[in-house]
Amino acid sequence: VWYDGVDGDCGGDSDYDADGDGFDGDTWGGTDCDDAVATTYTGAAEMVNSTDDDCNGLIDDGTSAYDDDGDGYSEDAGDCDDDERLAVPGGTEICGDGIDNDCVDGDDSCSLSGSYAIADFGDERYGPNAWDFFGLAISVADFDGDGTEELTSASGFEPAYGHVWSEAPTGSAAADTDSWLVSYPSPYFNCNAYYAGPISPGDVNNDGYADLLGACASDTRSTGITYLVHGPITGPIDMGALAVATTVGEDWSSTAHLNEFGDLNNDGYDDLAIGAHLWNSSSYHGVGKMYIVYGPHSTNLDFSVDSADIELYPDDRDYQWMGDGAARAADFTGDGIPDLLQGHPWDDHNGTYSGSIAFFEGPVGSGSHVIYDADLDFIYGESAYDQLGGRLTVLNDIDGDGTPDLAVAAPGEALTMYGKVHVITDPPPYGQNIQDVASATVTGDWMAGSFGSAIEAADVDFDGQDDIVVGASNYGSGEEGAVYLFHGPLTGTLSASSADVFIEGTTADAGLGVELSRPSDLDGDGLLDLAIGAAYDDTHGASSGKMYLVYGL
Repeated sequence: VWYDGVDGDCGGDSDYDADGDGFDGDTWGGTDCDDAVATTYTGAAEMVNSTDDDCNGLIDDGTSAYDDDGDGYSEDAGDCDDDERLAVPGGTEICGDGIDNDCVDGDDSCSLSGSYAIADFGDERYGPNAWDFFGLAISVADFDGDGTEELTSASGFEPAYGHVWSEAPTGSAAADTDSWLVSYPSPYFNCNAYYAGPISPGDVNNDGYADLLGACASDTRSTGITYLVHGPITGPIDMGALAVATTVGEDWSSTAHLNEFGDLNNDGYDDLAIGAHLWNSSSYHGVGKMYIVYGPHSTNLDFSVDSADIELYPDDRDYQWMGDGAARAADFTGDGIPDLLQGHPWDDHNGTYSGSIAFFEGPVGSGSHVIYDADLDFIYGESAYDQLGGRLTVLNDIDGDGTPDLAVAAPGEALTMYGKVHVITDPPPYGQNIQDVASATVTGDWMAGSFGSAIEAADVDFDGQDDIVVGASNYGSGEEGAVYLFHGPLTGTLSASSADVFIEGTTADAGLGVELSRPSDLDGDGLLDLAIGAAYDDTHGASSGKMYLVYGL
């Protein structure tokens, strides 16, 4: 009889070890947690049998069926590292932490590297109608104040409409899917045409919300009109009904080229910079003009009667279209006062359409300025047809001199249209040709590829240096287009083929890279994302257009 304290069979074994494994039952002062099973005792080998073989209080511990790290998954359930709680099937990858967080293909750096086809990414929105030119105007800003930036894009022509996405678009769908509609009143048309938005000009009334600016290039007299809507924006936008202010251009001026400009007069309110590329002076036709209106802007202006705070124009020959140039306000000299850069891609200083960028040192004040005044400072395009000044972006301080730097595009590049992008790190004064002032130059790698058709910058790899994204809308034998990402800082002379990331278009004549968003975290995962326009894509009708989303640069 077991456990009576009497060795009834005179075998000499313990009367408290019924299974004969050499360990007394724990009920009688021993350590055997199951005295009926000889393979269960203190120190026994644990097996996958739903039993506590080693009597340590844990079932199947140390085996493939046990969740060693307490994350809810065992090795048998797919845990690829059962000593690491941050590694589970279906987990979210944490960039560069050395852990295979989702148990798929090892640790993920969460950043792109190498070459891709745009079709690899799969997220897109498209214009549903022929001649929508969807993807020709793209912008990002936090319109609803939730801390995550929203994306805007638009059709280019009639019927005019735009869209704001409050959530990051995923999958493939028409432009109006999961977005807020931006609509425009009659009789204006060509709303959202090239560079006409809708974009955010910043926070024009300084209330903490990004504002929305849209434009229509034409009416019966091609004046052009802009509509300013204050944030917060949380639903469909009727630009005519919600606009707090409008500007109407002069006759035949097509005043509708919008810029993400900045605060030129340093008063805390972002300002508007609106180009009129068809404006005629008293002596010349198609000269072009840039109007700058200081914020807070809340009054309707008719530029044929009212004056903008600043008006810039060249006035020295016909057909200069200066309103096509990029305009930016920033403190380029480091004196605490914002300065003004005005691009002029059709300038002829170094040959036909070589282009230029005029620099106005702040404070700029107000009034009209002819941009060929002798006391102005210029950066000139290198060769005829370079078209310097149509696209530029301000960079964080690359060289540590306390002033912001520049990346400027010359997509024409001596009519070969290889295209170039130049980086400028030295502060003003400039007063020289671009090849003499640039600290880095990247040349396109496809003849007629238009490298520099779009350019944006942000620190996508979080190393403290801005990285540069460049579009080449005519790249490829079928003009499919392409996008390049270069991790900063850039120095010296480079080929576009040295890009850290290359994304090639897959549809002929689509023009991938004709427009880019500023890289921004659209889906709230901490990584920067990119929207890419392919406005000439014909999938849903001639030039219906597409916008592709690339998440996690």
